[in-house]
Amino acid sequence: MQNREPNLRKEIVQIGKLLYQKDLIVATDGNISARLSKYLILITPAGFCKGRLRQHEMVRMSIEGKPFSIQSKFKPSSEYQVHMAIYHKRSEINAVIHAHPVYTTALASAEDKIKITAKDWFLKLPEIQKTIGKIAVIGDYPPGSKELAEAVAEEIAESNVVLMANHGAVVGGEELTQALYRLERVELAAKLYLLSELFNKIPDSGIKS
Repeated sequence: MQNREPNLRKEIVQIGKLLYQKDLIVATDGNISARLSKYLILITPAGFCKGRLRQHEMVRMSIEGKPFSIQSKFKPSSEYQVHMAIYHKRSEINAVIHAHPVYTTALASAEDKIKITAKDWFLKLPEIQKTIGKIAVIGDYPPGSKELAEAVAEEIAESNVVLMANHGAVVGGEELTQALYRLERVELAAKLYLLSELFNKIPDSGIKS
């Protein structure tokens, strides 16, 4: 674990910068975690910009959701319960990212009939089929709540991505890069879906080809 921890801290910092640079998060939004061992994880601290994190600011937590060191001056992300619920539900998931991609979050907050149609459309994209598969959508739950964690855990059993109404997306992966790529692909799919719907609404010019 000691040999792996510095590299994992460095990778979380890098992922945070990418999320921030790609506008998948802003300000102090979002959170990132990764398994450090069977019983420990590293998670980003609460109230910090993920684009400006430093390695020593990561928080060690037990898989049960308790700080590994009470001496730590950094508090874990307020969404730690969601991360723990995912790790408990899926032993093969070693990394979790929660972010607020604009198009994905807007879609997750749309009417149910739109979300259902969009999810079916997503699965027509080869990249989604091969790298993500099923995408789940849940309703509006208070951020950081036990209710949110339970709702995510229920859906993550068969999905690698859960869209949360008014709250963005949470993504699991076997490692951090895979989780990041899944998040990026979902955001691209949401953009493509919106644009395709807009194109479909362009009036017919009457010009025959």
